Amino acid sequence: MVRFLMTLIVAMDANFRLKNLIRSSLAKDPGLHTGFAYFPPDEPYRQHVLKYASQKDISNCSGFKTMAHADSKFSTGLRSTGVGMCICARHEIVRAGGVGDLQKGERYCNMDFILLSALAPCLLLNVFVSYDIACQFKLGFEKRMKDLPQELKLSSSVATDWGIPKCHCPAHKLPCQAPHSLNLKPGVGRTDGEGIERSWSEMNRVANSTKEMGPGSRHDTLDDHFGHHNWRKKVALGNTLHSRLRLATAEAKRQRAAHEEFTASLPDAKFEREWTATITAWEKDASKPNPYVTLTTHDSQDNVKRALLEEEAEDFKNGIPQIHDTGPTAFISMALLIEETQRRVDWDVQKPSLTGQQENMIQQRRLLLHRQLKHFRELQSSYIPSAALMIELEEESRRQIPEATRPRVEVERQKLWLPSDLPSNHREHGCHSKLAGIELKLRRAQCKDTLEKVRSLQRARLSMITFRNRNVRGQAPNTRTVDSIRRVEDKCLAAAVRYNAARAALFALQGPGDWEKELRELRRSDLTTPDGTELCIEDPHDDIGRNGKEKSKKQKKNDQLGLGEGKRTISWIWRVAGAMGDGGDDILNDALRIEWAKSRARYLRWSEEVLLLKEEMRRVRKTLEKRVTWWQQREDPWMGLDRAEAEGVRAYARRQAVMEKLLYERFTRLWDDPLSPLVNREDSGEGPGSGVDPVLEAMVEEEEDF
Repeated sequence: MVRFLMTLIVAMDANFRLKNLIRSSLAKDPGLHTGFAYFPPDEPYRQHVLKYASQKDISNCSGFKTMAHADSKFSTGLRSTGVGMCICARHEIVRAGGVGDLQKGERYCNMDFILLSALAPCLLLNVFVSYDIACQFKLGFEKRMKDLPQELKLSSSVATDWGIPKCHCPAHKLPCQAPHSLNLKPGVGRTDGEGIERSWSEMNRVANSTKEMGPGSRHDTLDDHFGHHNWRKKVALGNTLHSRLRLATAEAKRQRAAHEEFTASLPDAKFEREWTATITAWEKDASKPNPYVTLTTHDSQDNVKRALLEEEAEDFKNGIPQIHDTGPTAFISMALLIEETQRRVDWDVQKPSLTGQQENMIQQRRLLLHRQLKHFRELQSSYIPSAALMIELEEESRRQIPEATRPRVEVERQKLWLPSDLPSNHREHGCHSKLAGIELKLRRAQCKDTLEKVRSLQRARLSMITFRNRNVRGQAPNTRTVDSIRRVEDKCLAAAVRYNAARAALFALQGPGDWEKELRELRRSDLTTPDGTELCIEDPHDDIGRNGKEKSKKQKKNDQLGLGEGKRTISWIWRVAGAMGDGGDDILNDALRIEWAKSRARYLRWSEEVLLLKEEMRRVRKTLEKRVTWWQQREDPWMGLDRAEAEGVRAYARRQAVMEKLLYERFTRLWDDPLSPLVNREDSGEGPGSGVDPVLEAMVEEEEDF
């Protein structure tokens, strides 16, 4: 038996729309079945949460703002700010005891209790948890588990693994993405982890009505809706698993053929062995080199500066004289700092409607900038003598303009006249010999550092947009969120200006070349959120795109075609023999390893999905068989019932046995020929009304009418 088939895969999340105002009390309005359905018992849950009244959960990842709500003013007047939930990630069925109120945001103490309550009693040896902040939540989980009731604790023999839902993963920092990507995790098949979001969309229909209820009435109402949700999912399992298996079987064959063709085109057979060993080692120990990201990294600006200073120190030891106590590297570094200060002051000056205090602050910054520029000009006379000539020519051209119309040049607009600003003849004869090379190295590092900053800001922007779309409601919270997003966008625009300035200087120093393919001009249209090319997948059920706006018809059509990471294949130009070169290009080999590793992951995930679906079909039928027997054994009434009550017990047990038997027979008819299409062409059971047997539907309607 393959080990991953015995793994329980669950998903966790919180919903801040299911709030509850302080109405009534538990003493006046107790729940009729709290602790026996989906909400855990009130008292143990409350006692555990009270231990952590001042708990602060701090995230060091760019992942979602869930923990930021823990100490927010949005909890005023609320008994609970939302609901946390744990479901089966494969079939979207809410786990018993897997729902709990959140008193003040999505804190660890709440989610720990909800998760372990949903798992108890855990009779399996492997548990996989999908959670949008899994990279942070898993840290210290075993230590926190010691403070929970004994009956909820996991056995030491139970192995836990963690992942981030596919649509949430791109918003996290890159080091968090690969170790938690469900596209790369062995044993999870094609689980996306986003099923809990689809479940929330159903529960949100009762958010307004339950907000005003007392605690017991609210729990009973939500329990009823969770039960109905689970029932609909259960009776739709026939169509759901049938459609998924039909899709997975065809896609597994396609991905296998594509991967084998890609492997056959590799320039050397050793690559497959080496890369497979690297992937296997990383899957066992995430501290090993990550095969899904490039191993060739660029030197940061600080690293380049350090190397240049070491070269100067070596030259000094060898007796090469220096023209000034401040070396050329320190001189160029000073210029770049002044240039950045100029850029920031100029950016702030252009903001509309400055207050008096802001204008005073800008004048103070200009005064400080004047002092820095004066010191720089003194050093510049030693390193760039021709700069004085260029400044004089610039002043002469300004004097030609009538004084009445002559524009005033503020200190933030004054050109520094670095080597990149000089004409080529002045750069060769009127400038220190090493200065241009030093600036070129620092400018290249500045470009790459700024690009990384832009990517980080865009990931943060994506996380804020995603959180706003799913959780923020109301004019005031939306306004605050929009202001936060705009501040991130302003930072990104400022970084883009810095990048383009550094790139222009690099072009002036180096001229056109192959470097332009890596460091392209950054346009406004390029400042987008992660585009799905690395470790992410689109959610075809979400009408909101990653930019926070509604998807266009073309985007929705592409999503329906399944154009995500899981269904992508390498272009034929990379699969034909000879396309990969002779294997001697390290940069090309690095890129090939990443694409080959992703191709392998796609093939393995689809193969796992086929095995998982077949095993799930077997378990469902076995479960239904046992449920039929279980209900038949309960037809005999217990002692102390009168004749009418005994007849009622017998009728109810028989009715349940018949329903379970009908489900078994219908599922068996569907799954005996799993690769044939459904007659009614319904979807794969993701919606609330798909694939319900008419007989079972009629029986449910009769019971509701009764």
